[in-house]
Amino acid sequence: MPEIEFRDYRPDDRDTVIALLADGRHPDYARAKAAVFAWEFFANPARADMSPFLIGTVDGEIVAINGFIPVEVQFRGTPTLGCWSVDMYVSAKHRGRGFGKALVNRVAERAPVMLALGISPMSDPIFEQLRWPRDESLTTMFCYLDEAGAKGLAKNALTTGARLVGGRRRRATAELGCDVAVEDAVEPAELDALWCRVAGQYGDAVARTGAYLTWRYRDAPTLRYRWVAARRGGVLRGLLITRQDAAESVIVDYLGPADEPTLLIALCDRATEDLAATGTRRIRCETTHGPMKAALAACGYVTYRRAGGFRTYCHDGRPTTAQSNWFVMTGDSDNDLLVF
Repeated sequence: MPEIEFRDYRPDDRDTVIALLADGRHPDYARAKAAVFAWEFFANPARADMSPFLIGTVDGEIVAINGFIPVEVQFRGTPTLGCWSVDMYVSAKHRGRGFGKALVNRVAERAPVMLALGISPMSDPIFEQLRWPRDESLTTMFCYLDEAGAKGLAKNALTTGARLVGGRRRRATAELGCDVAVEDAVEPAELDALWCRVAGQYGDAVARTGAYLTWRYRDAPTLRYRWVAARRGGVLRGLLITRQDAAESVIVDYLGPADEPTLLIALCDRATEDLAATGTRRIRCETTHGPMKAALAACGYVTYRRAGGFRTYCHDGRPTTAQSNWFVMTGDSDNDLLVF
């Protein structure tokens, strides 16, 4: 049988790529993907000359796809090029022929550090086999506010109980000595200055630079984000980025000191208060970061489950997760780009 051949993306692949990625998904997926496609894959400030997709063909037909979102990362204390592996797809009629494994093998060569988040159950065994280690610290937490039904009332009670036990949340803002407010956006220069001050506190992380956060959240073409900023004397001390939704709002990202409990609690409490006022039913956050989990717990968030879909790969053989401390939030990769 014909073998798979790989090449980089060409502009005339766009419609086919979107159609294939929409196969078997939500009816609005193709429309939503088309609306963000140019921004997601071509406006990224870290894109440089990297192809946005690896394309696999059989007899000229596209049968396999893998997308790339390049990012600057801090890895083992050194700035380097990282890349999220996204939008992996292998045509159903060609599965079982090793094409998925061949695809991931090629994907692993794209950047010094490769990352994958939200991997599907179908693809995850391939990454495991090819030794992309799993980071078991990624956790999903919820603040339940207005869930319906008997199960919903029980969930709401969990949050209420956790908020009462957490007790520190109201004291945190007063102790912090900062103004914590919701803003329309934050200037890139302020974001750069804060990241420069705190970057050394993180082991491994995507660099939260002004260019990156502005592209990722302020310039997003279809979704709108809220910026919860803590300032002292007008200087930015910490920032949470959130997205409001009637059913499920999200805390998507954080920029600030790695372990300053009072600041983290004050930001989480203000973000939760702001989103709750919109009438949302629940608020979700995924993170690997222990201090962030503790702050969320103090504000009434309860652990839902381990979200173990975060894997990394370093093609020079250095371990990436088993002996490291990755800082990951919901907004990393493409985990919060499409909402229907």
